Amino acid sequence: MTGRRERARETAAGIEGWLTDAEGELLFRLASECPPGAPIVEIGSWKGKSTVWLACGVRDAGATQVFAVDPHQHSLEDPEAKTLDELHANIARADVAAVVVPIVAASHTAAAAFARQPGVVFVDGNHLEEAVRADLADWFPKLLDGGILALHDVLNERWSGPRRALRAMLWRSTEITAVQFVDSIAWMTKVGRNSARDRRRNRLAALLLIAYEIKTAHPPRPLLAILRSIYSRTLLKRSMKTRS
Repeated sequence: MTGRRERARETAAGIEGWLTDAEGELLFRLASECPPGAPIVEIGSWKGKSTVWLACGVRDAGATQVFAVDPHQHSLEDPEAKTLDELHANIARADVAAVVVPIVAASHTAAAAFARQPGVVFVDGNHLEEAVRADLADWFPKLLDGGILALHDVLNERWSGPRRALRAMLWRSTEITAVQFVDSIAWMTKVGRNSARDRRRNRLAALLLIAYEIKTAHPPRPLLAILRSIYSRTLLKRSMKTRS
């Protein structure tokens, strides 16, 4: 496994993208723990940085595949980017082309045609709130019980959509264990019915995400100090504990 991890790190370092090493390590681990034969679905591949981490993490390349869903057009970051060509080149360079199945389609279209139950779903596509909500609504029901949902850019001041979509999910869902964080990724396990403790922790996390969102606004200073204190003690502590 060490060799696969190092290959992922070295290859991913040369791929444009917005994934930290800690986030890549998390995706590698989640992929390695995916039940054999259960597919891994990535929503939003761009040039393959996260794809490489996921694919290198797969233990049994003959049984588990990474389905990399991306329309490969109208990129907000670079409208002229040939992201599909670069994705193919990067997964070949990482020697994981046999594991990765690129699906050139919008997430909603791909979900409608996807009949299998994934063991891991990583959502990193369109970051507008409505689009993230649609991704969660389309793909979360398909997850195996015990499967993992991971969502990128939840803790990212540039994008509020993933954070707001997750917040709504945390507030009402009875099917996820307590959310955990590694850098900007939030991840959780799907279960038939979560515990009351899970629901309390998820609602606290939802409140803390509100605190994160308004920390750069201009609430009264005492309120801002309280929110920052709660945020730093609780949410970031959980992130560091998960990373270790």
